[in-house]
Amino acid sequence: TMTYGQSSGDFAVPLSDPTKRGKLKAHLNYGSITIRGTARKDVLVKYAATENEGKGDTGATKDGLKRIGGGTMDLEVSENSNYIKVESGSWNNKMNLEIEVPSGFDLKVSSYNDGDILVSNIQGEVEITSYNGEITAEKISGSAIATTYNGEIRVTFEQVKEGVPMSYTTYNGDIDITYPANLKATFKMKTEQ
Repeated sequence: TMTYGQSSGDFAVPLSDPTKRGKLKAHLNYGSITIRGTARKDVLVKYAATENEGKGDTGATKDGLKRIGGGTMDLEVSENSNYIKVESGSWNNKMNLEIEVPSGFDLKVSSYNDGDILVSNIQGEVEITSYNGEITAEKISGSAIATTYNGEIRVTFEQVKEGVPMSYTTYNGDIDITYPANLKATFKMKTEQ
């Protein structure tokens, strides 16, 4: 187990079985998240805290979780049977995450405060929740669900997994979805303002 004290850096998280599909759950209370699908066989996490008041490391926690940073900047990372979690519960320090995953990954991504979410080049099921930020998903093959309260949603599909329900919801912002021309689907749309 490694401990990271600096306010920015990167590290790789190996998968239990690189030949099988994986899933990433990424969550920040405060900050932006970018996830890109690549030809990697592991997951690369780059992190940067924009302000870091905490000093000292808290070290490893039980269950092999890695705690990165100290004090108020905390980022916990765990891997179990190709399910990777990257999470920070800090409300004090804004953090930006850039994560590279194998392109055949399923994603569950969420951010609460002052952060946009960008996902690109993923072949899998994508679920994105943001409370105060834009959601952009590009070059998606599979399915996507996106919800935000304040922000635009833009999703571009290269291929769609047939028969999977998808939804896009925002309370303040536009929704722009691009599907392949040959898609057979039923749409329900509603706008309040």
